[in-house]
Amino acid sequence: MRRGMIESMKHLLLGLVITCTTSLSASATVVESLDLPQLASRSDRIVRGHVASQRAYWADGRIWTDVTIRVDQAYKGGPVGQLVVRRLGGKVGGIGMRTIGEVEFVDGEEVFLFVRRAADVYQVVGLSQGKFRIVRDAAGAHAITNLGGAKLLGPDQPAARELGDLERSVKALVGGQK
Repeated sequence: MRRGMIESMKHLLLGLVITCTTSLSASATVVESLDLPQLASRSDRIVRGHVASQRAYWADGRIWTDVTIRVDQAYKGGPVGQLVVRRLGGKVGGIGMRTIGEVEFVDGEEVFLFVRRAADVYQVVGLSQGKFRIVRDAAGAHAITNLGGAKLLGPDQPAARELGDLERSVKALVGGQK
């Protein structure tokens, strides 16, 4: 009986050793909370525009989406026109992939973006922190929403902020860096 118990323990130990040595390490994304000056300084371009189109595709075993932005106003890093923002995730042929914290876009939405150059495209700075959706407030003025992504003014953020306030703050931060 004792011999059988020893053999069982050996097999258990061997299984544990094999499992520990052959298992893959887990990976995670840690995102630093960014304020407006950090978003601005880490960005190659800061723009306001509209989502013109999106194209999802497979590459390297993952789904990526290229989002074409029609740039209406440039605050840093380049002229108006178009730019392509690449994000991890999307839907291809009924298969979807989503990354928690990654930015998402809706066709036609108006956005204010902080982006950095990544090869031949751009990526939003700080995942979803660098994208603000522009909407009309109750009075019909442009306002930005989703302020929880970046700590723009401090911990007690309103649900929306006037677009003009953000534009003035960004212009003051980037100066003449167009």
